[in-house]
Amino acid sequence: MESSITINCQLSTVNCYSLQCSSATLSDRGAELQPVDCCHSILNTFIGRYINQELVFRESWEGKTYQEIGWSTGYDNDYIRLVGFQLWQALSDAFGEKVTKNNFRSILRQQKNLQLVPLVKTQEQLPFLELPQGPVSLDSPFYVERSPIEERCYQEILKPGALIRLRAASKMGKTSLQNRILAYAGDRGYRTVRFNFQQADETVLSNVNRFLRWFCANIARQLHLEPNLDNYWDEDFGSKISCTIYFQAYILEQVDTALVLGLDELNQLFEYPEIAQNFLPLLRSWYEEAKYMEIWQKLRFIVVHSTEIYVPLNINQSPADY
Repeated sequence: MESSITINCQLSTVNCYSLQCSSATLSDRGAELQPVDCCHSILNTFIGRYINQELVFRESWEGKTYQEIGWSTGYDNDYIRLVGFQLWQALSDAFGEKVTKNNFRSILRQQKNLQLVPLVKTQEQLPFLELPQGPVSLDSPFYVERSPIEERCYQEILKPGALIRLRAASKMGKTSLQNRILAYAGDRGYRTVRFNFQQADETVLSNVNRFLRWFCANIARQLHLEPNLDNYWDEDFGSKISCTIYFQAYILEQVDTALVLGLDELNQLFEYPEIAQNFLPLLRSWYEEAKYMEIWQKLRFIVVHSTEIYVPLNINQSPADY
């Protein structure tokens, strides 16, 4: 049976402080050495190296509110609050007492036996780290997992006829998460195809029939199949029926396992009402087919779009209603 979930993404890439350290303990350090200089070691020792939590730790030590941290870093305010909650919970578990944004300074000063590491502030000693400007690679240290979101997506994509919808503002890590879901599916033997609708030419987006042929041809190419469009395309049936026949009788018959389509930047189509009003209901109809036909259960979707784009469409005719 088909399945779907909607994920409202938060930031998955973070700014980073480059740190080099040397050993010391809190009890034998001079008054000039502040515990904030030790945050890297504290986080690394007790809760793992999560750079976003280190950022909230440092900024909170300076007395900034969550809102001020969001303003100064460009992060979503709700995301900063979530990171703060996770940070104080992790420190509470590590120290065996409740740690909050209001009391963490005093609690850290009370710890006499922590092995802490001061920050070396000489710029020449800091290694160079290039911050990502877009989706990050699968092995990037800048990607921050947002448990249990990844786990939910990994479980969902294994279900027949699944659809995962990732929505968030720009630069919130939607594509990075999509790439990890596709990689997870690929590791399990599924065939995967990724689309970025920013790559579609204006001429392709000017005509529904041309767009659907472009869509099908790209899928065939990524699956290393001959397009063979003309064998399935019949103008008497119309482009949407022809596209459906092509998928069912050719694409899905050719693959012997699940096929996962990653549809990124779907919001680009909203600027072309004729395309969106035909293509989005078509996707929905394929999703619904999985209720009745086993072959359509092979097809799984990851739909990615921005929340910053106004959608002048009937929500019941788009993947937004899945």
